[in-house]
Amino acid sequence: MNGQTDEARLRKKAKGKRFLIIFVCIFLVLVIGIGSGAGIYLAIKNANTAVKLGSVSVSEGSARFLVSTFKSDYIALLSNNKISAYDSERFWNTEAEDGKTYRDMLDSYIKDRLLSLAASASIYKDTLGKKDSREVAEKTAENILSLRFDSDMSKFNTESASYGFDYDDYIDAIELLYCESAAMESIYGKNGENLASYPEQCVDYLDNFARVKILFLMENDRYSVDENGDYIENPEDGGETALTHPMSESEKASRAALIERLRSLVAGEGGESITEDTVDYYQRVASGDYEKSDGDPYWPDGAYIGYYFNERSRATALFSKRYEGVVEAAFDMKVGEYRIVDCPTIDGVCLLYRCEVDSKAYKNEENPFFTDFYENVASHIYGEVIETYSNEISFGKPYSEIDLVKQKKSGKFDIYAFVK
Repeated sequence: MNGQTDEARLRKKAKGKRFLIIFVCIFLVLVIGIGSGAGIYLAIKNANTAVKLGSVSVSEGSARFLVSTFKSDYIALLSNNKISAYDSERFWNTEAEDGKTYRDMLDSYIKDRLLSLAASASIYKDTLGKKDSREVAEKTAENILSLRFDSDMSKFNTESASYGFDYDDYIDAIELLYCESAAMESIYGKNGENLASYPEQCVDYLDNFARVKILFLMENDRYSVDENGDYIENPEDGGETALTHPMSESEKASRAALIERLRSLVAGEGGESITEDTVDYYQRVASGDYEKSDGDPYWPDGAYIGYYFNERSRATALFSKRYEGVVEAAFDMKVGEYRIVDCPTIDGVCLLYRCEVDSKAYKNEENPFFTDFYENVASHIYGEVIETYSNEISFGKPYSEIDLVKQKKSGKFDIYAFVK
C-alpha cells in the first residue's frame, strides 16, 4: 500500500515538474514575450565579481550587504524554530545536524538566497523584459537615506563602511531584492492569485499538507462558555485567549478516566481499536460533558473539517504556538495513524487522527489554514524554477573572502518595503 502511494506521489511530482516548465514558458511567450534582449548589468565595483549568473553580476560590496541581511533572517528563522541562536563564533561553530555546524547551515542558506536573487534578476529583466527595477531601487534607497541618515550620503557611507559596502552597493542590492519579489508577482499574480486557474497544481500542492482531526482534552481547567454555549473571551489579555475555570476534583477524575480509555484504544489494548468514528463521537455527540473534546475556541469549525497543517502556512505557525507539540506530531504521522500528544500549553493532551486531505479543501475561503494557500503554492513552484538555475551561478574570490561569522547583521540598513 505504501509503495503504491509513493509511486503515485512520484508520478504527481513529475507531472508538476512538466507543468512548471509549460506554465512558465507559455506565460512568458503569450503574456510577456521572450527575447527582449535587455540584459541586466548591475554595477561592478571590483575587478572580480562576488556572484555571477548569466548577465547578472553582484559586487563584493552588494554581496556583503546581502550576507548581513540574510544572516539576520537566518537567526530569526532559527529563533522561530525554538533554537537559541546568537551571532557569535561559538554558536556558529556549534554542531547543528549530520555533522554540520550552524556556520555550514548559514553558508548554504545564504548561497540559496543569492541564487534566488540572481536568478530572479535574470528572469525579471532579461526574460520578462521589465525595466522598472533600477528606479524602484533608487527611490527606496533615497527614502531610507532621508529617514535614517538625514539625506546625508556621507553619513550613510561612514556607517556602512564597517560592513564593507557603500551607497551604490546598497542600491544594487535593493534592485536584486526587488527583482525577486516582482518576478514572482509578474508570473503568478499578487499573492499567487493566478494559480486559482490551475486547480491541478493546487491539488498537487496539497501533498504538502497534513490533515488531522483533533480531540482537545484539558486535564485541570475547562473553557468557560456563555448561555449560548459560545466561548468567552479572556478579559485579562483583551480576548487573545479564551476564558477558563478550574475543574472540580470529580471532573478531573472523569477527564483522567477518558484520557486513559483513549490511550488504551490507541494502543489497541483489550481487543478494542480506535476508528475515525470514535474520534467523531468524542468530538461531537458524546453524552457526558467531560467525555467531549474541549474544542478549539479559535476555530470551532476545525471539529468538522479537521486541521490542515503546512510548514509555510501562517495559521499553522500560530496554531503551533497555541498547542505545543501538536503540529510536529501531525507531520510525523502517516495517514490512518492515531496518536496522543502531551500539550503543555493547554495543560492536557490532544488525540490526533491523520486523515486524507480533501482535494477541494483549499477553495474554502472560511478556512484560516488556506488564507495564504495560493501565495505558498506560488512560492513553492517558484522555488523549483529557481532550482533550474543552480548550475549557472558562480561565487568568485571576493565572495570567498567574506567571513560569514564576522560579517555584522544588517540592522539599520534593513529593507522593509520598496518605494515605487
